[in-house]
Amino acid sequence: MRSTTSTIAICVLLTAPTWAATIGVPADAPSIQAGITKAAAGDTVLVACGTYLEHDIAMVSGVVLRSESGEADCVTIDCGRTGTGIVCASVDSTASIEGFTITNAFDSGMTLTDSSPRIAHCALIDNDALYGGGMNCMNSDPVIEHCLFQDNYANGDGAITLYRSSPRITDCEFRENSSFNEGPGAIWCRTSSPTLLRCAFIDNLGDGSPGAIMAFDGSDLTIIDCTFASNDGTEGIGALSLDGYAPSIQVITGCTFHGNAGDPTIWAGMADISISNTIIAGNTGAALAIQDVVPTLTCTDLHDNSGGDWIAPIADQLGQQGNISLDPQFCNASAGDLTLAETSPCAPASDPGCGLIGAWPVGCDDLTPVESEIHGPGRVVLAPCRPNPFNPATTIRYGLPEPSSVHLAVFDVRGRLVRRLKTGEFEAAGFHRVFWHGRDDRGREMSSGVYVYRLRVGDVTATGSMSLIR
Repeated sequence: MRSTTSTIAICVLLTAPTWAATIGVPADAPSIQAGITKAAAGDTVLVACGTYLEHDIAMVSGVVLRSESGEADCVTIDCGRTGTGIVCASVDSTASIEGFTITNAFDSGMTLTDSSPRIAHCALIDNDALYGGGMNCMNSDPVIEHCLFQDNYANGDGAITLYRSSPRITDCEFRENSSFNEGPGAIWCRTSSPTLLRCAFIDNLGDGSPGAIMAFDGSDLTIIDCTFASNDGTEGIGALSLDGYAPSIQVITGCTFHGNAGDPTIWAGMADISISNTIIAGNTGAALAIQDVVPTLTCTDLHDNSGGDWIAPIADQLGQQGNISLDPQFCNASAGDLTLAETSPCAPASDPGCGLIGAWPVGCDDLTPVESEIHGPGRVVLAPCRPNPFNPATTIRYGLPEPSSVHLAVFDVRGRLVRRLKTGEFEAAGFHRVFWHGRDDRGREMSSGVYVYRLRVGDVTATGSMSLIR
């Protein structure tokens, strides 16, 4: 009888559940680092909104580090021009970092070594480093989603350094990052295989090097639905340098390149490159310069680039496979609006065989702005999205009477959050457009149905509905 009772007791102890805990900062731990140190695998460290004067915060596997709201404007980690913001060393994919602004780091906003965490809804702003002012990745494969890299500065590359790394970078913005010592403005990529999906590279500055991205030494890049606008190579390459040095494959599809300064806009050497459904228009210098391997272009518009469009060795591809050299008819390129007029040769209706060319859909009826679009509306305005119904994407348009903080999100008909489109960004007075690709915050395609988009500006809230048809 004693033996039976003991056995039962042991079984109960062995099968008792282990509950994940939520550790509040500063409620349960005085600092972010203290909260992580206290946490066990499966726990969440939830940080109250505010500014934290910390640096070299060591992240660990199995822990979710999240700000109270999950958005970057909630928690600021101010490094005080000392060290690194967050350090990931051998941190695996069970870790997640969500909703932080990291600023004033002296040795990168984040460093990742042999790590693969999820990093979402973070802003890395005004950080310095020798390499990778915003983030330095070595032998790491993180998932980076809905993040902003802005005003970061480094000796070699402004925003991110990648060495033997294969990150997936989705729905991120790279703005006004810069480098010196012949580095690219945004991303330096060596022996790495990043995937860039729906990202924007705007106003980045390279030092005699690409304004946006430099890839070499066997790097394989996949760049999908991205925007490259107003990047400057400072007498170097305007946007991209894709140099194989070893067998490599570069894929560019569904992208828009406009207003980049440098010659050429894209340089390619010793790499197998394919470019499809892409606009390269209105840039300083030639659209493309090629060494050794001639790229394959399909459904691509090269137009009004000062150094030439369809020039050797790609001249014979014009008129073939849907390739054109026509004005893409951006709605308002001078204001940064690269959506297309309905009459654009890049609009899906112009060539159903190609579909949409470029990163942005139809966003205006014609190219004549009305007076209210120039000076801004007298109140907060949320316009009907277009097209509606839609597949695969639609444009949501809104107007601000004065500079304001903007929140814009998509919900399903049950009120569940689907996608955050604007998370408190401060925007100028006037009309703005946001593109929704019919995907949720994790990049998953949503099913057919009715969705609600909600705009919040100060005390004003406005909603609209839209139908996605697969």
